[in-house]
Amino acid sequence: MPGPKSMHVKVNSMESEMEFVITTATTGKQLFEQVIKTIGLRELWYFGLSYVDNTGQESWLKLNKKVKDQDLPKDQDKFEFNFRAKFFPEDATDELIQDITVHLFFLQVKEAILNDSIYCPPEAAVLLASYAVQAKYGDHQEKHVTDIQKDIEHGKVLSKRVKELHPNFTAEDWAKKISDWHAEHKGLIKEDAMKEYLKIAQDLDMYGVSYFSIKNKKGTDLLLGVDALGINVYEKDNKLTPRIGFPWSEISNIAFSGRNFTIKPLDKKSPDFVLRVDKPKTNKAILAICMGNHELYLRRRKPDTIEVQQMKAEARVLSEKRQADKEQKDRDRRQLELAEQKAKELTERLAAAQREADEREKALREENMSLRNQLGSIQADIEKMEREKNELLEEKESLARRCRRVR
Repeated sequence: MPGPKSMHVKVNSMESEMEFVITTATTGKQLFEQVIKTIGLRELWYFGLSYVDNTGQESWLKLNKKVKDQDLPKDQDKFEFNFRAKFFPEDATDELIQDITVHLFFLQVKEAILNDSIYCPPEAAVLLASYAVQAKYGDHQEKHVTDIQKDIEHGKVLSKRVKELHPNFTAEDWAKKISDWHAEHKGLIKEDAMKEYLKIAQDLDMYGVSYFSIKNKKGTDLLLGVDALGINVYEKDNKLTPRIGFPWSEISNIAFSGRNFTIKPLDKKSPDFVLRVDKPKTNKAILAICMGNHELYLRRRKPDTIEVQQMKAEARVLSEKRQADKEQKDRDRRQLELAEQKAKELTERLAAAQREADEREKALREENMSLRNQLGSIQADIEKMEREKNELLEEKESLARRCRRVR
């Protein structure tokens, strides 16, 4: 009896590409575990494998089913998946533990902001860009302004929409604004810069929200948004301000039947909220997102598991070591700056002493030249006087000879 056939799979994370050979018997969970083992990720509860299904819609791979039995595109030699955050924390800076988890969230959220999947106003966009620059280049230096300008031109730190809102701003103008903020982050290490980025981003209205197209009982097109705190209903063209919200703490149950999706409030006096979707499959996707978010909501309100306690302890040790390394580097930097300052002062003193010596030598040369000139003048006077003396002696001798002839 022949064994299971092979399947070639490509998985794209936010920072790398991975390829695996699985079989037709491989489940979604087994593939997912191969991916997280390759990445070295332990906070797996936030993540999933997304793909474009055979209808062209984005779907999440079901872990409890065989990969081949899911609605993958037909007739492909290699199946492609994206390893992405499926669920988001309430507070990224407090909940995310591993550096790799922070890095993956940072890259995914930054990409969503740059392609406008998450709306971000210009002021916040500039501040976020400055933290992204700190994470990429480290402490501010003047040479980074040119690098930032190139990043802006290539769409790596600001979205096209933000730049179009200010058409009179050049890439150089944007780089100057971002660079001014960048200078404020001196001493912030890469991991902390990414956390600061997420701390600001998580307050944006569209952060961490999964949207689904729905209708109300009257057939009006609406949007359903599911996130870490609950379920919201939005106007079709407004993803920022919900019309009505249902926090997880106020929901008794959620269920679907056919195309109907029902939210049952905890308050028994409140009526059920019934929505409709175009396809029953959408209800299953909504329910899966709701269940995952609600599970994490409850988990946050319980004591940490042994695994999480261990991860946090390891993270604290790493953080303390990183802080100690940073403090040592700061001390080394200050000592180097002090040594450089002393060397500069000594160089300036030596230069001043050299200038003074040169000036004295020049003065001596000038004085020596003056003395030589004076000596030459005196010598000339002596020679002149000698000539005049000789002339007088000759004249005296001449007079004496004439006097002798007269006698």
